[in-house]
Amino acid sequence: MPLFSKKDGIWNSGVNFFKTGGLWKQINILFLKDEGVWKEADSAVSPVNLQFEVYGSQGQKFGMNDAGSPPGDDPGRFGGLGGYTKVQMIIPTAYKITPYNFAGGVGGVNGGGASGFGIDGEWMVVAGGGGGAAGGTWYWPPSLGGWGWVAINVHPFNPNSHGSGGYNNSGSTGSAGVNGTYTQSVDGSGTKNSTAGSGGGGAPGGNAGTAQPNGGDGSPGTPGIGGGGNIRIWKDQGVTSGTLNVNPDWSMTFITSSNGTSAGGGVVITNLDTNGSVNLSGDMPVEDLKSI
Repeated sequence: MPLFSKKDGIWNSGVNFFKTGGLWKQINILFLKDEGVWKEADSAVSPVNLQFEVYGSQGQKFGMNDAGSPPGDDPGRFGGLGGYTKVQMIIPTAYKITPYNFAGGVGGVNGGGASGFGIDGEWMVVAGGGGGAAGGTWYWPPSLGGWGWVAINVHPFNPNSHGSGGYNNSGSTGSAGVNGTYTQSVDGSGTKNSTAGSGGGGAPGGNAGTAQPNGGDGSPGTPGIGGGGNIRIWKDQGVTSGTLNVNPDWSMTFITSSNGTSAGGGVVITNLDTNGSVNLSGDMPVEDLKSI
């Protein structure tokens, strides 16, 4: 913002700068009212060089093993892993970072949630959650000589159910995953269930799998599809680096991404000038990130 001064009867304008940490920063002018009089005060609004790592959540496991108990570490019963995206941004201290979350679908086996963040109400990055697993069970009752729940089939670990990172889903700000389905049939041989996986949250959210009709004789449904990932600069401008149209004060540079990487969702912010990091758990002013 320009500053004005009078010298030899002539008004001159200029902008004040100061240097800190090897970077030139601009001093803005604020006006305060003190007892009815407007007064001028200097206030430095400085840009902060931040790195954001965004992790989607894993979809849930299929919840039963051959003994009718929760599963152990059997990869065949796992849901898809979440996506991962890393970007760098330069954001002035006048703004606020906000977490964005998009739930996975429910019903059947739940999908994993998407993670992301925004700035002052504008979304910036979304990394998709993984789809839920799928399975089928058959209950052979003791009256027929049976001994309880038996897992007939579980859908194998499916890379297509992974959540995605990066910028491959242009045009979506984020959405929940689609709910899965469950069917059951009962006949003289027992009770047969088919459970589908639910889609992961993302940009857009993933589609659900489907259960087999009439319980499918214990055959499994299909896993949910992982949610997609996106970054704002790609959605708006079709590029991966530059100043954002939504606010020219902000710049974004895509660094890297991967699909099917993350088990636990969240956003990690690193100040690249100090190398300090923090997990984004609520609204966080950029001013507070200067000194982490």
